[in-house]
Amino acid sequence: MVEAMLWMCLGLINLRIDLLRSRPSLYLRGQLWRLVVGVPLSLAWVYLTLPALVPGVGHTVVLLPLTINALYTMLTVLVGRAKKDRATIWLTGLVFSAALLVSLYLNFLVVPHRAIDLRNVPTVTVSDVPAPVMNLEHIRLVPYENAQWRAQKVLGAMGAGFEVGHLNIQLVDGELYWVGPVDFRGLLRWFNFREAPGFIMVDAEDAGVPAEFVPFAMRYTPGAFFGSDLRRHIYRQHQAVLLLDPSFELDDDGNPRWVMSIGRPTVGKTGTVVTGIVILDPATGEMQEYAKADAPLWVDQVIPEFVAEQHNDWFGRFVHGYWNSLFTKRDMHLPTEWEGVSDVFGVVGPDARFYWFTGHTAAAGRDDSLMGYTMMDGRTGEITYYRYAVGFFNEAAAVSSVNAAVADFVGWHGAQPLLYNLYGAEAYVVPVLSDTNILKAVGIVNARTGRTIVEPTLLQAVLAYKQYLGQGIGGVVPTDVALLQSLEGEVLRVGAATTEGTTLFYFRLEGSNRIFTATATLSPHVALTQPGDRVAIAYLDTAEEVVPLATFRNLEMTRP
Repeated sequence: MVEAMLWMCLGLINLRIDLLRSRPSLYLRGQLWRLVVGVPLSLAWVYLTLPALVPGVGHTVVLLPLTINALYTMLTVLVGRAKKDRATIWLTGLVFSAALLVSLYLNFLVVPHRAIDLRNVPTVTVSDVPAPVMNLEHIRLVPYENAQWRAQKVLGAMGAGFEVGHLNIQLVDGELYWVGPVDFRGLLRWFNFREAPGFIMVDAEDAGVPAEFVPFAMRYTPGAFFGSDLRRHIYRQHQAVLLLDPSFELDDDGNPRWVMSIGRPTVGKTGTVVTGIVILDPATGEMQEYAKADAPLWVDQVIPEFVAEQHNDWFGRFVHGYWNSLFTKRDMHLPTEWEGVSDVFGVVGPDARFYWFTGHTAAAGRDDSLMGYTMMDGRTGEITYYRYAVGFFNEAAAVSSVNAAVADFVGWHGAQPLLYNLYGAEAYVVPVLSDTNILKAVGIVNARTGRTIVEPTLLQAVLAYKQYLGQGIGGVVPTDVALLQSLEGEVLRVGAATTEGTTLFYFRLEGSNRIFTATATLSPHVALTQPGDRVAIAYLDTAEEVVPLATFRNLEMTRP
């Protein structure tokens, strides 16, 4: 903070040059008065705002006190009884005007002036083919609202001294989890405890796994105060960078770490790019800085969520500059809004890496269809824009469709719509929550046709969706990654098992090494089929060993 204070003191210089010539003792008295008043105020401002000493943003530490100083000096000369010194008036007026103009440009005019530069900040690749097929084992099923509710239940036994901090979505041992600290509930609680007790983990892929509290004494958190405040502690050693958002992540040994993304502005005060991270031990306060390319592999959110939102917005909004974004809006597309604000969702890609996902809709009218969607690599910040999805349902339309399907259940509503390529056909997976944020069902909405399937579990929903694709309903034809295949042969083995309330029948047929599954809802023949019967089946030809059937017919039962 010392460096920031020294820069602010430059703005406290006495501008009464007339006194410097004629009455130096009075000039020094004025300088001393400015320091006595200005230094404590500047110290408080630096302590509370933690200004980054970088170009564009760092100008504020000089401009703020200088503007106030120039205005005060000019008014003192103009309204005072002493003879008006024209040189002082001109100097203070010039300083005041210049400071205002610089502030006006940096805060308001830089975006209209350099909108194209702002759009070019993110690295974007445009694709005309669908995103790769997703791994169904890593579908993000538990939305933030449900994770927060489950975390609160675990916290309930710890009394009123703590609260659940912000939950971060991340990969832990190859699976998606919500992980967040147990933080202090206000100044008095921090003063009494001084250490937070640990953190909470919520499985983001399986709603049936209970949330887990993990004990781990933590001194440095966002809810702590004074020197233990997370951001203030990091700022002491990293004043020359932008401190962006922290994420709470687990390292390879399961130890919690704060990952503070750092960066710099590239377009005036905006155009933020991530240049690296600072990893901090919440127990000891020890920290280490890494360049973005050198971040440890366990770090998923090198790119914080709000930076992902900004980059998506700039890319779509300023496609033809600033004025086009206000008036004609030609070719303009914006990230879809969720609950009134643009949002991105953390997901696992088919390559098992962490990505930020969001859809893009036309700016004019903000209708219910997509112009495309993006996947941003959470470590590199590189964006792939899939414009293949023109005309698809957007997130809001998918949730509305699910809400209509569960309208008979009071309080049930869709949440967290995420677009996946399921077996070659894009679809939204939409968890259905109660009014108390309890997970009640799972919806799958075909992004092209709007066909909506709602089932009690993800397994049932996926099975029903695969059958829908295999039957070609609504003109939906799977792509070449999931072609519909037919097979006729003798049943070699039959088995049945009940999972999550659904009875699955398993079949082995001659001429195939795969295991085929079906429920009795597909055909009444399913439950009556025995080894030795000849059957005709159709299925989606995916790479899976166990394949749900699209159609099933027992030829023994259809003979005259």
